[in-house]
Amino acid sequence: MFKKLPSCLNLVGLLTLGFCVIAWNAPACAATPTSISGCETVSTPGNFALTQNLTATGDCLTITASNVNIDLMGHTITGNGTGSGITGNNVQNVVINDGSISHFATGVNLTLSTCCVADDTIQNLTVSNNTDGGIRIEGCCNTFANVTTNSNGGIGLKNDDCCSTVTNVVANNNGSDGMDLFGCCYVVEKSTANGNGAVGVFATDCCTAVDDSMANNNQLNGLDLEGCCSVTANDTTNGNHHDGVFFDGCCSDERGNNIAVDSTASNNGANGFEFAQLRNSAANISATKNANHGVLMTCPATESGIAASGNGSSNLFEDTSNGVCTDLNNKAS
Repeated sequence: MFKKLPSCLNLVGLLTLGFCVIAWNAPACAATPTSISGCETVSTPGNFALTQNLTATGDCLTITASNVNIDLMGHTITGNGTGSGITGNNVQNVVINDGSISHFATGVNLTLSTCCVADDTIQNLTVSNNTDGGIRIEGCCNTFANVTTNSNGGIGLKNDDCCSTVTNVVANNNGSDGMDLFGCCYVVEKSTANGNGAVGVFATDCCTAVDDSMANNNQLNGLDLEGCCSVTANDTTNGNHHDGVFFDGCCSDERGNNIAVDSTASNNGANGFEFAQLRNSAANISATKNANHGVLMTCPATESGIAASGNGSSNLFEDTSNGVCTDLNNKAS
């Protein structure tokens, strides 16, 4: 019995050494969040967590430091129609998560007076019923995920610079646009912009991709994609008062280079799909019962697998003043 003791001791020693190695290589535990129990100024970097619902007259939380993570912990921040629920100027890498903000002038308002990168994250947040806008972020390279911004007096979601991602965002019944995306290079996926007072999703520059999203029953266009080289894929744009999808172009040669694929536009007040400039591509899109054209294409362009019927003026209208379009397997008589 005693002869086995050294083996046991060796085993204990090896386990102890292993735990020491694991402990040595393990990252430090995140610091306990600083509690927020009332409206205040957040002036240091770090993690912060609400401990209760907050009510404000004017601004509630003012951020003056970068690298701040505010977790609402499921709580609400409610205003009196003025100020912002969460506001900050010239701060970067701000994360706002998990709660609701309502009844301010602007729900979330993060601005930059100097250029250009914000790198903010807004996620798991409801920002609704604010008298002006829901969410306004200046600067590029932000992430919006699992956000609802409905019934605000102005724009639901506004990003004033390029290169952000918008995933699972709902922007419905706002007084102006559902989403305003300034600059180029956005990715919008699995999102909804319905019933807004102007455009559903308005992208001001080139190279935006909208995928698996809906923009229905808006007062102007469902999707308004300015600039060249944008894509709509697997999208639904029905019942808008103007176009379902509007593509513009750029540059002195009026090129569009936009793509519409596997998308539907029906019962819109003007065109289902409008390609205002040259060299675009449409594939496997459906356009039915639109008041003007099902598809308005400026040639030269490529069209394949278009299904268009029951539109007011024509099912497929081709402007051939600059060239001819290539048609393949279309059903748009």
